[in-house]
This record gives sequence, C-alpha cells and structure tokens, in this order.
Amino acid sequence: MNQVFELSSAQRALRVKADERLVRWWPTLAPHIPGAPATLPVPVPDTGAAVDVSSLDERAEARRVINAHLHRLHLTHDTMCVHATALTTPDGARAVLLLGGHGAGKTLVTTALALRGWNPVAGDVALLHLGQNGTRLVGGTSAFVVRTVPTARWFPHFPHPRPISATADLRHLWPPAPIKSGVPVVAALWVRVDGDPYLSEAAVERLDAHTSTTVWWGASAHLVDRVSTMEPLRLVETEAQVRRRAALVDDVSGRLPLTGLWGDPHLIAAAIEDITSSVSTVGQG
Repeated sequence: MNQVFELSSAQRALRVKADERLVRWWPTLAPHIPGAPATLPVPVPDTGAAVDVSSLDERAEARRVINAHLHRLHLTHDTMCVHATALTTPDGARAVLLLGGHGAGKTLVTTALALRGWNPVAGDVALLHLGQNGTRLVGGTSAFVVRTVPTARWFPHFPHPRPISATADLRHLWPPAPIKSGVPVVAALWVRVDGDPYLSEAAVERLDAHTSTTVWWGASAHLVDRVSTMEPLRLVETEAQVRRRAALVDDVSGRLPLTGLWGDPHLIAAAIEDITSSVSTVGQG
C-alpha cells in the first residue's frame, strides 16, 4: 500500500510517496542521500507529496529520483548539493571541500586527511549553504566509498583488512562528524591524484575565474545529471531554479575560488593543512 513519508535532509523535509519497500531499502539508501538520518522514515498524513517513487522497482532508481528532488528543495533555501567530499578540521571548527571529477582521487585525499585526524562529513555530495553570514557546510552523504585497488596502493598499511570487492564503504572507520548549525567553509580545493614519483610536494595553482566557475557549475548539477526510467532528471529544475543555481554558482566561485592541487594523496593532504592553517574566514563574506 502506498503511503506518504517525510524524509529529512539537513533539517528540511521532502514528502515522498512510496510503498513499504522504502522502509526496507532505507538502511542502504540513507548513506547515499545527503543530510539524511539513519532512522527509518515514518508515514505522515497524506496531504500531497513532492515526488512519487511508488512505481519504481529498483532502490538505486528511487535514490536518484529522491536526490534530484532534494537538489530542487535545497536550492529554494540557497543550498547547493555539490559533488564533493567534505571534512572538518581536527578541532571541528572549520570545513574544506574537495572537488574533482569521478576518479580524480577525492576519497584518497580524504582518507589521507582522515588518517591525520580530520573528520569526514560528506563522502560524495556535500550540502553547501550560502548565507548572508557566510558559507557553511550543513551536511552530506555519509557513505564513504573507496576504490580498493588505488586505496591499497597509496595506503599499504591502511588500518583495515583489504576487501576483495572493487569498492568498499569505510564510513564505520570515520563516522561522519555531527553537523547542527553548519560549519564555516574556509577553502575549496580541486584535487587530482598524480603518481609522479619526482614530486616532493603537491603542485598548487589557483584556478582562473572562468575555470573555477565551470567546475562549480558542473559540481552543482551532480544530482540532476542523471537519467531515470521516467525522464531526464534535469527536468525537475524549472527555468527559474536553473537561473537561481547559476546565481549561487557565481556567488560561491567568488567566495571560494578554487585552488588546484596535484600530487600523491599524502602530499595533497599536507598542502591542504598548510592552506587551511593560513586562513580563517575565507568564503565568509
């Protein structure tokens, strides 16, 4: 029987029409839904739903559709769902975002920082709120999925038995740090893991304004850059919402201009520590 469930994401609610499968799927869905709690969703009075997944037979498809509508919901609150990993500093007072394409090495750098005492918050999608009082990390996806082969290469003494599968979710090693009112974001980095054996430190380069904006634009569309069995998910955005996202991208690229980092994950992690130690309020205007 179909019911309406109210799903929470970073303290915002999305009403979803679904059957009892949503509850069964939730333990594996929730880690891939940004800002979602692990607690099972409960039905609410049927006063209408923003999205209907009751006819979908695959949990991955339900996740994609739900996330696309969360993207739309958060946009209305000046929050972007950004394709990025995110961490807070060891003291939990500040946050950084790591951007890059699929396979760029974001999780490898995140792993290197976590082994240095940093706190992973988002393993794939970060929720970034652009407010009048600053830019804040307000949540993200809790799953921390790594590719096992490159992880074993770069971390041969990794404190975890090597899995035999192609990927592994390591969030149990570093449970996501709790985010309440949000953490100020002090830096955004575009990372690329490079196996050049001659590098003694990470290569650092400030990206030009056009490149930075283009990277932010692509990252901001991650949850709608998909095709479902029903329709291209970009269609969930109205023209007004696309323009609103463009305005937010222009804003964030000014607040948080991207610095590019190339090298092995350990060198990049060391460079990030140097960068964040020299800033305190970047992006807070």
